[in-house]
Amino acid sequence: MDETSNSLPSPKEELSLHRRLVDLDPTAPMDLAVTYLTPLIDWLSTSYKTDRDDLRNEAAGQAICDLSKEPSIYDPNRGKTLFGFLRTSAKRDLQNLLAKEERHNKNREFVELSSIDGKYSRGADGDPSVAAENREEAGIALRKILPVVREGLSEVEKRVLDLILDGEKKTSVFAQACGISDLPKDEQEKEVKRLKGKVNKRIERARQDHG
Repeated sequence: MDETSNSLPSPKEELSLHRRLVDLDPTAPMDLAVTYLTPLIDWLSTSYKTDRDDLRNEAAGQAICDLSKEPSIYDPNRGKTLFGFLRTSAKRDLQNLLAKEERHNKNREFVELSSIDGKYSRGADGDPSVAAENREEAGIALRKILPVVREGLSEVEKRVLDLILDGEKKTSVFAQACGISDLPKDEQEKEVKRLKGKVNKRIERARQDHG
């Protein structure tokens, strides 16, 4: 999107809006969001080809939120327009979010493989070729076993399975996902342990059935 678009304020109006942020005008953050959120999202949509609209929206919102909280991070004397500054911030935020998402997906895949097969780090004799073969076998096992494990699980049990595959350990996280956060801590622990045990038994049974 061109910064000279009629939908964007003039340089004078930008300076006025930034001054209001600096002066802690309570209405300035909302005006900033109303003025720039949609143009920022549109710019990110044309500049970064990704199907993660939620991440683009989050990045645009984060850039605006950061400036609202700390308007001094923008210095109009450096020659960049306010929208130009927000574009740079949103670009950086989107790149960070995409990188975080990629790391999360890789970690999830690693934990899934380790949960299903267990032969994920190296071969018994430390041979890298054996490790690669093991990972391939684990991947095949994962694709075969996960649908079997999920079949017949309740919605709560599916959430427990997802948390196990994510490598989650905290009882409080499981309790929240299961909707039992209001129970006493000892009862939460007992119920989470029961659900995890049930899901893990299904994983083991499916693994044995598929060799």
